[in-house]
Amino acid sequence: MKVVADTLGVARSPLSKRLSDSNTARKRFNSKAEDAPLLARNQRLVGARPTCEYRRITALLSREWAVAGEAFANHKRVCRRMKAHGLLLARNSGHSPGPH
Repeated sequence: MKVVADTLGVARSPLSKRLSDSNTARKRFNSKAEDAPLLARNQRLVGARPTCEYRRITALLSREWAVAGEAFANHKRVCRRMKAHGLLLARNSGHSPGPH
């Protein structure tokens, strides 16, 4: 550790702290039990409106949940769930398909 710290020109304590922090597993967003209703509603809304983007789906979900008195879903969370299950729209490349 001392040789590495001397070579980099930094103190040993921040270097050892950084190494010990990287060994701890970072909590990653994974499929949670409470995401099952979110996914079911996402699939229903995307099936009914296949051209809606994730932000519009989030707005529709928020409206439903406001009526039911439930907490709203963050648009980032909705996007992650839709991406994980292949529900996002294809990105527009600007090129039309077919021969030119």
